[in-house]
Amino acid sequence: MDRRGLVRATAPGGLAVDLTLVMSAFDFDQVWSERRRFIMDGVEVPVARLSHIVRSKTAAGREKDRLFLATHADTLRQMLADDENQR
Repeated sequence: MDRRGLVRATAPGGLAVDLTLVMSAFDFDQVWSERRRFIMDGVEVPVARLSHIVRSKTAAGREKDRLFLATHADTLRQMLADDENQR
């Protein structure tokens, strides 16, 4: 693997999953201890909490992340509030 922090896996049916190997602003243990778990086709998939993903995108400061966060700001605020209520 090259030094990128992202790997994209694509299934034959077109489902694409991005695996991020590096997150700005966090250490692995912190993110791992608060991960969410989803079951997909009988396989447990650990996923960083949305709050960690948003903070990482903010800290990374990339143009594509700034655009994503600005475009989806209202939805993200609602999802973050819902996520906090589930804790």
